[in-house]
Amino acid sequence: MLGENIRRIRTERHLTQSALAEKSGVSVQQINQIEWGAKGLSVPTLVRIARALECTTDEILEEGNDGTFNQRAGC
Repeated sequence: MLGENIRRIRTERHLTQSALAEKSGVSVQQINQIEWGAKGLSVPTLVRIARALECTTDEILEEGNDGTFNQRAGC
């Protein structure tokens, strides 16, 4: 799931939702909703989050061979 990957990468980088929101310009509420799957996100928002996490959008969107998102460390 997209939100799970964002949450995993964010926590690996020791960022709070508030810190990611500040770095990306996306509200804390929207970050929370995306991470928990309650809200989708636009491509521009995905790009802003990826830049704030210092990774690519492909790395956030990456899925494992079994159809689940890759759980490798970092971007």
